[in-house]
Amino acid sequence: MYLNLLHLDDALKQQPLFMETCANLQARETEAIQAASMVRLWGKSASIDNLRKQLTSSIFRNCGSGTVVTFMGSGDFHHVSALLIGMLAEANREPLTVIHFDNHPDWVHFKGGMHCGSWVNRALDLPQVEKVITIGVCSHDLKWPQFKHANLKAWRDGKIILFPWHSPSERFRQHDIEAVGEDDFLESLASLITTRNVYITIDKDVLSHRDAITNWDQGKMPLARLLGIVGSVLERHHAIGIDVTGDYSAPHYAGRMHHVALKKLESMLDQPKQPIVLENAANVNQMSNMALLSRIREAI
Repeated sequence: MYLNLLHLDDALKQQPLFMETCANLQARETEAIQAASMVRLWGKSASIDNLRKQLTSSIFRNCGSGTVVTFMGSGDFHHVSALLIGMLAEANREPLTVIHFDNHPDWVHFKGGMHCGSWVNRALDLPQVEKVITIGVCSHDLKWPQFKHANLKAWRDGKIILFPWHSPSERFRQHDIEAVGEDDFLESLASLITTRNVYITIDKDVLSHRDAITNWDQGKMPLARLLGIVGSVLERHHAIGIDVTGDYSAPHYAGRMHHVALKKLESMLDQPKQPIVLENAANVNQMSNMALLSRIREAI
């Protein structure tokens, strides 16, 4: 296992026990806050490429064939997962299934760059990626998705498979995890992963507020259930990479003034208005990060 702390914001640095544990495991740290501030929520192609070059020269040195495990702060940066997947997929050159835990499907179309809600489409463009299996969604993104720029063609073609926790739309409710039960869900999931290699990406907004505090509206999956599903996948498949995002951080944007203004407006419209106590958020997220790291180490 190659453990990385990717500092796109200050979220991980607010978790001293987690940082100490990772240091004891000889984790590599990559400072990318300046480049990341240009792509928070979304970034234009030039800014995305700049960040990708920095990650290539830092994270992916001498990783060999082991699992690359990356913790990387707020879910505002979930589109960085597409960069990590692309680098590892190119290095491995084998068919790959992406296992995606999230309260949002992240499947919207976005031109001229990449959005934290559009990265699934970038991953599907990779020749190695067979499909993306998204687990745990219960957000209103599943209501009237045809009017929200969703890539429904990929869903109809079986390139995106949804297992909502509890779908707000009848259209996707047949695969609700709550309804089908844990055993039947795990059996269905296993039957759909037809590749040896997987990449697991976890946005902690899939969890309830008891187990995570994020920048986004959150789902209902208990942490214990998430750990169980991750463990089940890792028992059967080789993970070329795993990333964990979804910690809370106060948003800071950089770039052109009109881009910054657009991002602030988008966050006002899309993100919940809730008071956040930073120390409490750090403590809750540290707990879930410690549990995830422990489970991943046990399984690989």
